[in-house]
Amino acid sequence: MKVDDDLARQVIKPRLRESHKGSYGRVLLVGGLYPYGGAIIMAALACVNSGAGLVAASGHKLDADAACAGK
Repeated sequence: MKVDDDLARQVIKPRLRESHKGSYGRVLLVGGLYPYGGAIIMAALACVNSGAGLVAASGHKLDADAACAGK
């Protein structure tokens, strides 16, 4: 299977104007072993960037500063 513009247009639909974050799924991520909390942060960002409506991540408390720092 070749991924091209035509296939992407069939699969990826524009979001409805009258929708909200609950319309696009919810993700709960649990993981991230200290000091490797970057993995859970990257997984959460991947979920957000791929279109999940609501993403919650739970990891080690010492990794919270890195998660809150953002990009």
